[in-house]
Amino acid sequence: MGNDVDSDRVQDLPWLSNQTKMSLTVASQHFKDESKKLTASEWESVVRLCDEVISLEEARQKLLEFLTNRTHVIAPNTSKLVGAAICAKLIAAAGGLHELSLMPACNI
Repeated sequence: MGNDVDSDRVQDLPWLSNQTKMSLTVASQHFKDESKKLTASEWESVVRLCDEVISLEEARQKLLEFLTNRTHVIAPNTSKLVGAAICAKLIAAAGGLHELSLMPACNI
């Protein structure tokens, strides 16, 4: 970001949410000033954090895929009603099947 990296390349990263893309774009604009270049140690920290975000996103995708494949056993009624993929996303967003069952329908 701060070392002459094109901030437009952020938009080409499909695994980032729109909010994250916006945050990175704003942060990169902040670092355009010459006096705000990242040091080598700061750059290494950014790279480590990015690697961690990527690994967490991969783990999230694997868990969501597993849950999608098992929704017909875990939540058969919900799975039939909205489909396996949406059922898995609902369970994940609620924080678990029990939490989803306690959620009022108007909040879903």
